Amino acid sequence: MPLGNAGKLSRFVISSHLTGRAMNLWQWFLLGVITFAPSVASGQPLPPRIRQAVDRACQYLKTAGVREASAALPHSHRLGLNSLVLLALHKAEAVHPTDTLVRELLASIRQDARHPGIPTDYAAPYAVAVAITVLSEVDPQGSAAEIQHLHNILVELQMPHGGFSCKQGPGGTKQQGGDTSMTQYGALAFWALDQSGAGISHTSWQNLASWLIRTQDSSGGYVYEPARQGVEISPSLGTTAAALSALYICQARAKLKQQNKPPEEAPHPALEKVHPPGVPRKLGPISLPVDQLAQAAQRAEQWMTEQWKEADFSFEKIEQKEKYLYYFLYSLERYYSFRELVDPKSQEDQLWYKQGVSYLLKHQRPNGSWELPRSHLVGSPRPAPTAFAVLFLVRGTRKMLQKVPPASGKLIGGRGLPPLGSPLELKDGQVRVKPLKGPADQLLKIVGNPNDPRFYQALAALEEMSQEPDPRMLSKLERQLRQLAQSNSPEAKVAAIKTLVATGKMDVVPLLIRLLEDPHPQVMLAARNALRRLSRRMEGFGLPDHPSPEQRRRAIQRWKQWFQTVRPDVARELTSP
Repeated sequence: MPLGNAGKLSRFVISSHLTGRAMNLWQWFLLGVITFAPSVASGQPLPPRIRQAVDRACQYLKTAGVREASAALPHSHRLGLNSLVLLALHKAEAVHPTDTLVRELLASIRQDARHPGIPTDYAAPYAVAVAITVLSEVDPQGSAAEIQHLHNILVELQMPHGGFSCKQGPGGTKQQGGDTSMTQYGALAFWALDQSGAGISHTSWQNLASWLIRTQDSSGGYVYEPARQGVEISPSLGTTAAALSALYICQARAKLKQQNKPPEEAPHPALEKVHPPGVPRKLGPISLPVDQLAQAAQRAEQWMTEQWKEADFSFEKIEQKEKYLYYFLYSLERYYSFRELVDPKSQEDQLWYKQGVSYLLKHQRPNGSWELPRSHLVGSPRPAPTAFAVLFLVRGTRKMLQKVPPASGKLIGGRGLPPLGSPLELKDGQVRVKPLKGPADQLLKIVGNPNDPRFYQALAALEEMSQEPDPRMLSKLERQLRQLAQSNSPEAKVAAIKTLVATGKMDVVPLLIRLLEDPHPQVMLAARNALRRLSRRMEGFGLPDHPSPEQRRRAIQRWKQWFQTVRPDVARELTSP
């Protein structure tokens, strides 16, 4: 079934009518399942109106949404919908890995992933890709065997020319020329597998890039089935956004390669080593036609810009020509997120997000869900469009990309995607920012200036310093670290906290307690974790990851009381300005 193609949709609806079949859950799922008004600053809390909309949507997904997704048949459609719902809840930080709901969804996903009918179903590329994505993020170790199994299916679904297709279509015919919609999810799953350590062959990446370059329409846009013969098909916003996300995924993967090493010739897939489930494999250098990918992306963006202008940048007008609006919104978010990773300056353009937020806030239903606006699809199950809307609002793809680890293997959070102007390297199978070399006091000065182009490299060096602390050196830097922990940069604060706690000195406790009041969640969590480490109280005083104002106030008071009992000589600092 097409995504964003009116002609083929008409044929499918007519076919459904002639054969006496109604539009049901699995057909709706095929419309695009995968993986503010002000703009959302990376690492910052969502503005209240957006947070409220997301919370309402997540409440729907946890109840009616889960029930509808779990009742879907056949297994591939249940696999896809459950994975999509869990991915949205996870990105919205609406669930914890230990929640009963999460455990139940994971059990269902793992069970359905093993069903023998999955590889041959029409929905397989979508379901397999989103299942790989969510398992790799939520439960990579516990689901290692299932991830490997889905990895094998995904490789089978990539055709020799590089595009993705199901093994059979609604009419029993395989899409020999490839499918742009399915290919975007194949690309996303490739990325997830490489980042998780499961790995994708060089040949598979190269074939994917080649297919994306070769199948671009002369107008610059992309169509649903590029090789379909005998049918007049025009590019659509949905399929062009899908292709752009895949184009930028390929560019990002090519840029994340080992520095100063020539690319190795990719071995034949049959000769590649088989890695047992759960055992990380190192990512090798990869050579992709970056210039051609960039040219294809530029032409596609020009086509998209023209379409945006025609619609006056209004999603109300776009929905008149783009039937699968929520699928399109999440494709758009994914495309822009990977574009930001490749070109950090592109973060400045947030009009697409502001307009999307405005549309979603206006069209959310009273029960927290969203539905397709088209009359012939009214009444269709809501988990998929609601999950797509949540992933758009919380910038789900950007959150995934912010987990690219720096030198220490820990996460850099709070400011945005690490700019690729800073050298990246692969070490022990992980992509990380290459730490800056130099005197420690100079590194701290750079970390104190987030506008310095070497900021992320210096931050990576500071993170690395906290992992292998030199007590004598850190003692000399304590004053600078304390100043840094009270700076305006959230990520600098976090790095300073981690380095201060590495000294093991209880004198820093008053500062850490004050930082529990910091408005930036990542700073509050870093301070809480540091206090737990210093006090050897692994549960602390009950401060959760997302505390209410009262929970935060109560935890701060209890930490103060504790410190007054263990260090009364220093506790007076707790009342210092």
